[in-house]
This record gives sequence, structure tokens and C-alpha cells, in this order.
Amino acid sequence: MKRKHYNLVIVLFLFLLLWCYIEFVNLLPKSLAIAIVLLKGEVIYIDSITFTTTGPIYRQIIGSDLWGNKRVVWVDKKIAKSVNLNDGISQGEAIEIAKKSGINKIETIQLTYKPYIDDPGLVSPSVPEGVYWYIRGESISLFIDFFSGSIVTKYTK
Repeated sequence: MKRKHYNLVIVLFLFLLLWCYIEFVNLLPKSLAIAIVLLKGEVIYIDSITFTTTGPIYRQIIGSDLWGNKRVVWVDKKIAKSVNLNDGISQGEAIEIAKKSGINKIETIQLTYKPYIDDPGLVSPSVPEGVYWYIRGESISLFIDFFSGSIVTKYTK
């Protein structure tokens, strides 16, 4: 009987730790993020899982859906955004736009989702809600709209 109580206490403690992690980090553990994306049917095959580092931090899951389309899904505590990679410009096209804008050496390139946040201190108010290619060079950073290919914001150091 004591053993059952001990096991129950351990399980409850682990759930409490998991809840604290999710609540304070505002990000699901990798395995739970994968489970949500798979269960919601956003993708059925996962190619990669990374973090976005521009703006709010999301787990970025890239994979293929039921019809073979490449999708990108951003997850924090839930699915924040999901897009089909065929609906926007490719990474190569974004790099060409960056080169034409004066970026010769790319330090960072990332497809990112910027949500609407009513706090200009967290996300630059000059970058509206949307999906962007974020490209950072030695002295220039760009947010290129994923769907139109237009430069939304250009920062210089």
C-alpha cells in the first residue's frame, strides 16, 4: 500500500514540474509540441525541429502534411501559426532579395512568425503580425514578407 502512495506522489510531482516548466517558460517540451502537431494533423512527417529567436520564442516544426506539402508550424503552448511553404517565397528567393538590399554575407536566416503583441517593448512595432524571412548580415537586418517578398523592415547597425 505504501508503494502505491509513493508512486502516486512521484507521478503528481512530475506533473507539477511539467506544469511549472510549461507555465514559466511558455513553451511546450519538444515531445509535447510534436504530439500536438501530429494529433492536429498539421504534419504527418517531421523533417526538423528548431527554435525561432526573433520575437517570441516558438518551437518551429517543419514537415510534410497528408498531401505531401511542406509545412512550417510554430508552437508555444499551442499551435500559434502554420503555413504551407509553397504559399510564399523560398529561402533562395529571400537570399536574392537580401543580396540586392546590400547583405553580402548572411549571418542568420530564419523563417519566423511575428504575432500581434500590444507591447512595443517586446516586438518592434514596425514589424506587423505575419510570417517573415529574417535575414541578418554584418551590418543590415531585414524582415522580408514570406507571402509577397517585399521588405517590411530594414535595420542598419
